[in-house]
Amino acid sequence: MTTKRDLIEKMASIVGVGPANDAAKIKEITEGRYSGPGYGWCGDAATWACARVGVTDGEALNRVEINGKWNPGMNLVYLQNWHHAHDAVIPKSSWQDGSPGDFIILFRSDGNHIGLIESINPLVTLDGNGWGGVVSRTKRDDEAKSRILEVLDTTKLLQAVKSGYKSPSLPNPISKRPDAIEPHSTETEVITLTGDMIWDIEINVKIKKFAKAV
Repeated sequence: MTTKRDLIEKMASIVGVGPANDAAKIKEITEGRYSGPGYGWCGDAATWACARVGVTDGEALNRVEINGKWNPGMNLVYLQNWHHAHDAVIPKSSWQDGSPGDFIILFRSDGNHIGLIESINPLVTLDGNGWGGVVSRTKRDDEAKSRILEVLDTTKLLQAVKSGYKSPSLPNPISKRPDAIEPHSTETEVITLTGDMIWDIEINVKIKKFAKAV
């Protein structure tokens, strides 16, 4: 049976890998999409690790090797929507109820970030597109903890590996949630929320005051 430990070991096996020292591995992880520092590939690393431990559900993983196509900017969206649909999300207020082998979503002003939890206390994550564009092991400080959006409990996702279960199509459309935008995205998209898409949206507003000379 595939376990969370298997997922951790798979991500840990590529810690230190980056475009500068192993371009071939980055090409494998990103399926050839990496185009330079502006491309955020933390979601690619997360889905790569899932695929390598046997996850094949195309509703959860936005990968060409599984779906035959890739939807730009949707890596985090696929994973988040799958876990919401399968009642496998831990809200930010209870993030410490997560466990090693779960994914954690962190807010970033230029697009959100996903990491794999290696340790809860202290909070340590395995992250694609980390410092210097490598897969890194990062001890998260209080500032980072304040940016936690939610934790994705991977128990059901990994149980599906054994059963071969694939989820039916999730409610259409699989839409970009305001808290699930890919890191470093340069695209602008208008989001339309329909009646059957009810999300708890938290808007983080940073106000900067500027003094004007008179």
